[in-house]
Amino acid sequence: MVVRIKVLQMTVVLVLVLTLLAIVPLSEHPHASAQELLLADGVYTEQQASRGSRVYQTTCESCHMPDLEGSEEGPTLLGEEFLEGWEGEILAELMILMVDTMPEEDPGGLSEQDYTDVLAYLLRKNDYPPGDELTADALEEIVIEFEG
Repeated sequence: MVVRIKVLQMTVVLVLVLTLLAIVPLSEHPHASAQELLLADGVYTEQQASRGSRVYQTTCESCHMPDLEGSEEGPTLLGEEFLEGWEGEILAELMILMVDTMPEEDPGGLSEQDYTDVLAYLLRKNDYPPGDELTADALEEIVIEFEG
């Protein structure tokens, strides 16, 4: 009788675990969603990156340098040193940091479009392909991945 109850309890637990696994999808990224995009999918346009280049020249390059390699005033915005720290995060997190801290003398002082365009420029300079227009709404769906 005791053995039968233990088997029944184990069966119930197993059914509950399998049910939960079927209901709660497992994800590779902590921010994964049904509409998830990766940077390699092409999440900005060349036109946006060109506008972002102009904004970068006037508001960012004094700290981050014309070649985006960084200086004592601002870190590099290129390659592994820059992107690896953002691996698996959503692009919205990078945008929040940009808005909250830059430009140094006027954090949040650019328009949403200017920040988005600068982000597009950074993606182009980091060799991500162009594609669809990058919008503020899409930032929550785009996962940063670094393949160095």
